[in-house]
Amino acid sequence: MSLPKAFLEQQFGKIDRPTLSYDEVVESYLAVLAAGVAARGGFVPQMPENPSKELLIGSFVRHHQTLADFLNDWSEAELDEYCIKHPVLKNLTIREFYYFMHYHILHHRKAILRYK
Repeated sequence: MSLPKAFLEQQFGKIDRPTLSYDEVVESYLAVLAAGVAARGGFVPQMPENPSKELLIGSFVRHHQTLADFLNDWSEAELDEYCIKHPVLKNLTIREFYYFMHYHILHHRKAILRYK
């Protein structure tokens, strides 16, 4: 999200389709999961051994605040024009990528609560 918009356009082009709704992004992601796709390589989070609760919360807040702050650099129209490549969902608009991140946080929260 911090890359120049011109670079994103050069790398991924612009979206030439209507923006997917939140529910459509979630449905696409769930379909990929149901097909057996899982994170691998650089997309598997690395955690220190036995991190403290404070370390986990601090890291979460910093990373997600940074992502939220990037939204200040995008107009409403740009959120639906520019795209970036998601590893399995392919090209998503910036708005769709934020939809995905919102759901993905909830997805992991549900997994954590199952082990509680």
